[in-house]
Amino acid sequence: TCICKEQYKDLVWGGKVSCDFRKKVIQICAELWGENRKMEMASGLMSVMYVETAGSFKAHQIMGKPLGDVNSITKDDFWLEKKDKNGRVISRTSRAVGLIQFTQDALQAIGEFTSGSGFDKLHEVKLRFAKMGEVKQLDYVKKYFEPSKNKIKSPEDIYLQVFAPKGVGKPDDYVLYDKDIDGEKYRQNKSVDEENNNDKKIQRSEILGRYNQSFSSGKSNTPKTFNCGAKQTSENLKSNHTNTGY
Repeated sequence: TCICKEQYKDLVWGGKVSCDFRKKVIQICAELWGENRKMEMASGLMSVMYVETAGSFKAHQIMGKPLGDVNSITKDDFWLEKKDKNGRVISRTSRAVGLIQFTQDALQAIGEFTSGSGFDKLHEVKLRFAKMGEVKQLDYVKKYFEPSKNKIKSPEDIYLQVFAPKGVGKPDDYVLYDKDIDGEKYRQNKSVDEENNNDKKIQRSEILGRYNQSFSSGKSNTPKTFNCGAKQTSENLKSNHTNTGY
C-alpha cells in the first residue's frame, strides 16, 4: 500500500512531485523537527521550494532563467551579467541554483565550496548540483537546515532561513532590510517593499507574503494520484494552479 496515499495525502504542493520526492521531504522534516511535526514542517518546506524554483521543483532551476533541458546546462549558464545602456557588461555575479536556490554562501556553509576558489570552481559545483536530480539534492537541502534546526520553530522560519536568516524567530514587524542601512540588500529585494507599504524598509511580514501565497495555493495542489516506487505519471504533474513565476 502506498504510504503517500495513507499518510501524506495532505502535503502542500504534493501533487507537483513524485512519491519518492514526497517521502524524502517528510523523512527529512521528521529527522530535523520530530515525528510529531513532520507534516507541518514538510508543507512549509514544500511551500518554500515552490517559491524558490518558480513552481518547477527541479534541481536544475537556475535563478532568473526559464527552466531548460538539464543536459544542455553548462557552467556559463550561471553567470548573471549587468550591462550598461550600450549593452556592455559592467559586472558579473553568479546565479543561484536548485530546490532552495543554493548560493555561494549556502554552498560554503554545507562544505561544498571553499571561499576564494574562484567562479570557475563555484560554477563547477553548481553544475554538479543542477545535474544530480531532485531526490539526491534533498540530502543537501537537509544539510543546509541542520545547523539551524533548533532555531527554526515554525514553517515560516524555514522560508526565513533560506531568504533572510536573521529574521528566523523574529516578530512579524522585525525590519530585515532598511534602505538607509542595508543599501544593496534592500535594492535586491525592493520589489517586496513596493508590493506592500513601500516605506523603504522590508519587514519579516513582507518577506513572508510570497511564502503565504505559496502555502495557500499549495493546499489545493495536494497529491491526487499515487504511484510509489514507479515513475511519476503525467497526471501527477497536473496542477490546478497556474505558475505565478515567483
